Amino acid sequence: MITRRLDHIKANWELTWDHELNEYEPEEDSYAASVNNLVNELSNLKPPTKYHDNEDGHQKMLAEVIVIILYHRSDA
Repeated sequence: MITRRLDHIKANWELTWDHELNEYEPEEDSYAASVNNLVNELSNLKPPTKYHDNEDGHQKMLAEVIVIILYHRSDA
């Protein structure tokens, strides 16, 4: 069953890389311009300097919650 119209799918889905411009060649009915915009947007992002600092704490908390859930399920 289709719940969404398919007109968002473009017929020209193969992208061609332009080595001189370092981007995908914009073509009619293609995703190249959208992909180029996305790559440019992502390249301008600056990840936080302390991105990974809290990972261990969160993983430990998650593990403790899972142990509690599994313990209570075994009681049922």
